[in-house]
Formats: sequence, structure tokens, C-alpha cells
Amino acid sequence: MRVRSDSVIAIVLALLTLASCTSSRVSAEMRQAVILQFGRAAQFPSGLTVAFTGVVSDSRCPVGVTCIQKGDVVVELTASLRGTEKAIRLSLDSPSNRAELLGHVIELLGVTPQATAPPKPADRHAVKVRVNVM
Repeated sequence: MRVRSDSVIAIVLALLTLASCTSSRVSAEMRQAVILQFGRAAQFPSGLTVAFTGVVSDSRCPVGVTCIQKGDVVVELTASLRGTEKAIRLSLDSPSNRAELLGHVIELLGVTPQATAPPKPADRHAVKVRVNVM
């Protein structure tokens, strides 16, 4: 029996698509820090999903440069729970590093990499977040 090559290609593409879908979301625990790469999401036991969707601005002082101010970084996260989706912007500076949303407190703990000149594209960043139920 001879297998058609286009059928094999379709099966391989389907498996790759499935693998990429499952790897874009990680399981996370409440009150535990989780690191999210750009475009990735964390699923919490309460059903909340938090995704790292963008770097809005990054004015942090680049590595190896002397600056007058430390600057800040603002990132965008998308939280969803039971069909409701909300985008939020958080910065590293307190109190803007936390938001109450969909019955949860979402806190930004860190952003990597450190600032560079020229800046790295958003897809090279990761955020460290912690989520608690209100």
C-alpha cells in the first residue's frame, strides 16, 4: 500500500499545529511566580488565563549606559475568565505593577531582558507575574 505524500504532509502539519497550541499555555499555581515568554499564557486553577501580549514602552536605562533616571517598562497582559477577556497594562513601578481584574490580583514582578541599546523586539521579552484570588 502506498501512502500519498500530501496526506503525510497534512498529518505532519496537523501534529505541529497541535504541538504549538499546547506549548503556548503553561499551568500555573496561585501565589506562585510564573515566567511568560512573549505570546505565551498561563492557566491558573481558578480558570483565569493570563497572556503576555506586548511591550508598550521601555524607558529603562540600557545596560552599560549611565542615566539620570532609571526609567520604567510597561507591558500589556490579556486576562480571560469564562468568556470575558480584558487587556491590562502594568509597569514595574509600584503601584502600577498590579491590577485587580476578574476577581483576581495580577502583579508584575519583573521583565527580561534588561534594557539594551538598541532595544530588543517585544518577542524577545519575558515577564514574571504572580496571581492571587481577591
